[in-house]
Amino acid sequence: MLGVGPQTLGGLDVRFAVPEFAGLLHRNRLDDTLADAVENHRVTTLTAPSGYGKTVAAAEWARRSGDVVAWVSLNRYDDDPAALSEGIATTLRRTAWGMDRDDVLAELAVVNEASVAALHAAICSAVRLAEVRLVLVVDDMHLAGGGVIDSVLGALVEQGPQNLRLVLLGRDPDQLRISSQVLAGDAIRLDSSSLLFTPEEIGAVAQDFGWTTVDTEAVAERTGGWAAAVRLAMLMSTSEANSLSSRPPARTDDLLLSIIADDVLDSLPKDLAAFVLDATTVSDIDEHLAIGLTGRDDALTVLERCRRRGLFLERFGDGAVQQYRWHDVFASRCRQLVALRDAGHSRGLHRRAAELLADKDPLRAVDEALVAGDPELACRILVDSWVLLLAGRAEESPDRVIARLPEPFATRPDVLAVTACAVDMAGRRTEGQALLDSIERTGPRSHEDAGDSWRGALTNACARLFLCDKRTELIEALGAAHEHLAHARSLGPARYAAVQLLLGRIHLTLRYEVPEGISLLKSAEWHAKEAGEPTLCRRAAGLLSFCYAFTGDFEAAREVLARIQSVEGTTDDWSTQLGVPEVTARGWIAYWTGDFATAREAFGKAIDSRTEAAGFSSIARQYLATIAAIDGGPRDRRDAVAVVRQIPDREVRGVPWELYRTVAFAKLAEADGDHERAGSLVRSIRNDLREAPAAATAAVELIRRHVGKHAAAAIVKQLAPLPMAHYVRASLLVTSALIHRSDGDYGAAHEVLERALDVAAPTGVTRPFLEPDPALADLLAEHSRWGTNHTSFIADLRAPAHAVDGLTLREQQIVGFLRTSMTMTEIAAELGLSVNTIKTHTRMLYRKLGVGNRRDAVAAVANRR
Repeated sequence: MLGVGPQTLGGLDVRFAVPEFAGLLHRNRLDDTLADAVENHRVTTLTAPSGYGKTVAAAEWARRSGDVVAWVSLNRYDDDPAALSEGIATTLRRTAWGMDRDDVLAELAVVNEASVAALHAAICSAVRLAEVRLVLVVDDMHLAGGGVIDSVLGALVEQGPQNLRLVLLGRDPDQLRISSQVLAGDAIRLDSSSLLFTPEEIGAVAQDFGWTTVDTEAVAERTGGWAAAVRLAMLMSTSEANSLSSRPPARTDDLLLSIIADDVLDSLPKDLAAFVLDATTVSDIDEHLAIGLTGRDDALTVLERCRRRGLFLERFGDGAVQQYRWHDVFASRCRQLVALRDAGHSRGLHRRAAELLADKDPLRAVDEALVAGDPELACRILVDSWVLLLAGRAEESPDRVIARLPEPFATRPDVLAVTACAVDMAGRRTEGQALLDSIERTGPRSHEDAGDSWRGALTNACARLFLCDKRTELIEALGAAHEHLAHARSLGPARYAAVQLLLGRIHLTLRYEVPEGISLLKSAEWHAKEAGEPTLCRRAAGLLSFCYAFTGDFEAAREVLARIQSVEGTTDDWSTQLGVPEVTARGWIAYWTGDFATAREAFGKAIDSRTEAAGFSSIARQYLATIAAIDGGPRDRRDAVAVVRQIPDREVRGVPWELYRTVAFAKLAEADGDHERAGSLVRSIRNDLREAPAAATAAVELIRRHVGKHAAAAIVKQLAPLPMAHYVRASLLVTSALIHRSDGDYGAAHEVLERALDVAAPTGVTRPFLEPDPALADLLAEHSRWGTNHTSFIADLRAPAHAVDGLTLREQQIVGFLRTSMTMTEIAAELGLSVNTIKTHTRMLYRKLGVGNRRDAVAAVANRR
């Protein structure tokens, strides 16, 4: 398997399951209607108002159709084309997983949902590869609104493979413009008339319920065949069902309210009726919510009892996890009844629902608090949860509920700070920063008890961590957040983990007290796992992997990477802003261990994703440019120039991107032989190199070669006392050794170079010794003769690809040994070959390089471009 599969049903997974219904008449007529539509048309739309039984009809047909069915039920957040596309991709992946088709799953596993064209192409390819008819059912289409057109679903409606059939259920018949496709026979429209109960079907229902004297014609006329009203009639006695026809005309809504109150609930045992009224406070319910709302420890048993009685309740999942959903028509009327009978009790139920949902589903909790008429509670939940929503919930954003807050709550400083961060995450950073600045200019307005003042302080600090760009401001905000971090523990493990994740991210971004960042991210990953927050857990692990790679603990980084599921192509706001740290970590390790091919591939993936420039993608850009400079040809370097231009030219989120950009351009200029431009670029550096130690290693080498050894030595002296990763230490020692050699102090040069090898060799860090510099090549060749404990390490150093172009693998091996003081006999023994064979290979090597001895051969390879 490729690491993509259905999780335990629960939460959002309900969206991708075909619903189950109990106590319903199966209508063969509807099965035949849908089967005929799917057989003869690529696109089928079924539109009708709420309560007509669209979902029931499609679900019953799906279970009996014999086709492979992928199901997704939309929600109110799917009006975003990206979210809708992600939902379509997810259900198709789950379906491929259920088919046990790794080849089909592979086509879909790493697709970037944000690119409609790419996702559309991948889906078409995967469906054709499946070689079976696959039916994609999309329920509640109306919730997507106009977002359908710009999503992958819109693209599939316009054009798709013939073995992918679309069944689209919704309320708006004009949502999709498919008239031309209908005329061409590619699509068909079905409406509410297809769903109406006929008198014969009502009669069959009556027979199933043991009714013998029901006037089915009268019931059909009175209900209009509307499934919701007919289903309610199923629960009546014979006399009650007949009495339906004698009632005076009324609006449908009034009729349903009357039927539910007088005929359904009054016919139930009083305890069950009370349970139903309390439990329908929310449409989606599980055991935890049911117990909390009804006060009954046996709530799960009672829910199942309701389902078996046909009380408009669907069940999803099995085993230990049970999710239920009330029919919206029924639940909304029950809520209306509770509000009419006891407004105080209604508000109390919604307030209790908000409290119960606050940890699991903060956005729904805010909605419930507002229905309860408690905006203070709504704000409290929002302020407690916003970091979790932005950092750990890929499909949720607080801006969806902020707009519903009344005044003066919507303009409270803490709410405005949350708003500013949500705006930033949506890609409007300047607007978010302006809003935060306006809050700070206005000054705080107290709305908290003294004991809760930490909430506002923590919110403000976290908002500044999201929105500030200056390093000094971010360090100040980080300190403030740390002061109140202990209080965040009281918010529960998920929210606490989210705040830790944010702080750990900033420590890493600023390269500031990174060990503290590692501790925070380890804790965040643990707490997220305990809280059942897989997205948060993965994000913490991703950042942790790069933290370890950055500090030089490559083994720990690899251990973390091994447990992270591949997520390339993730397109939520957090990933768009930050990038993919785990992919960048793989490239980082490969780069410093001299595996440029793997590094190039990883860094390429890091910049291919839909991410902002001021994130891990620009780290990847700088290193791709460096690889092109030392291991690429002219075309690689030209391509790299375009990549580097995407790196910001100023400080953003506390990172001196202009330094990364300048160093990358200077490396490329040097590789092209434009030493004057390279020197001019590095002379323009005004950044404190202590804030970017890895970039500093490249900068100081460029300064040594193009500004002067004394300037380079001064920087090395400035950096040397700092704590640093072994690859940084080894790089600076190599620079120091080269400076000593240029001064004629060969003894010091070799002593320092041996220290560099001592630091680098144990972990396979080869990059500091691979710079295409003839002086370094000479120093390494001389070092073997001087005496070293690392002869094999030096011999194994691979030359850049362009430097060994045209050489066989054996000749490339011999180039490495020529750097050492090993004799031909010793080289032959090391390679398991005869001395004559080694001499033959060496002569061929000399001929290709146009040299006559080993020292000139080493120099020739170093000078090749």
